[in-house]
Amino acid sequence: MADNISVFTLSNSVFRIYLICISILVLKVLLLVLLIARQRFRKKIFISPEDVVLTTDAEWGKPDPDIERCRRAHLNDLENIPFFCVAAFAFICTNPAPWLAHALFLTYTVSRIAHTVVYAVVVLPQPTRAIVWTVGMAVDSSITSIMDLNNPVFRAYLFYSSVLVLKVLLRVDLIGRQRFKKRIFISPEDTGPEDTGPEDTGAKWGKEDPDIERCRRAHLNDLENILIFFVAAWVFMCTNPEPWFAHALFLTYTVSRIAHTVVYAVVVVPQPALAIAWFVGWVITIYMAAQGALYFY
Repeated sequence: MADNISVFTLSNSVFRIYLICISILVLKVLLLVLLIARQRFRKKIFISPEDVVLTTDAEWGKPDPDIERCRRAHLNDLENIPFFCVAAFAFICTNPAPWLAHALFLTYTVSRIAHTVVYAVVVLPQPTRAIVWTVGMAVDSSITSIMDLNNPVFRAYLFYSSVLVLKVLLRVDLIGRQRFKKRIFISPEDTGPEDTGPEDTGAKWGKEDPDIERCRRAHLNDLENILIFFVAAWVFMCTNPEPWFAHALFLTYTVSRIAHTVVYAVVVVPQPALAIAWFVGWVITIYMAAQGALYFY
């Protein structure tokens, strides 16, 4: 692993472009929050009752399609960009060709900016948004495909992190498949030119469906747990654990998260199957975090 630390210097052009793209993406997410706030002030619709004092004739808790569109774009960023950060970091460790890393990082950054623009700024009909999202997903998949390092623990961490990143990204496909199967979409432009509102026949938008919501909840559960695992596993790796033990923990966690998705949203199994799958991953994360805290205390 020591041989790979040298890649994380400003003299390395790959690391520099990584920092630039990450900085741009962070600024983009923060600016999108301002867009949500601007929409709230423009519509005078706020999220909490104490916020109504900010302007006259304000309301709170009322759904608004423009505000919800901005919020969904923001949530989509939170669902995708953190995984890119992890995947791109792992990709840097493989010492890739600078031109390839530059192309992948820049393409991903542009695709995320374009996604926000066509989703929440200048709304364009599908498949525009689907195309720019797919470009970003393709970049994520590409940069998680090359893993070959000397340290077995670090290699295991990168491998299982890559598997989990791919799992979360492919998980979105199940949500999309359910939406097309039920013909229930999240935005009016997704329904096509003839179906532009919830009251039309055929494809609908904004309507809740239990199967789609189940897939979304499973996806959100991944986001709530896997990102924390990345941090806990990284700290645990720095404690210089036995390779076989670290590999066993990473493998068990990955299997538990895959099992969680299967029994939650693919082949629904009665409890306590779901609770067991979740609990196994939770215990492993708690253990690694505690070990890190004790080691560095």
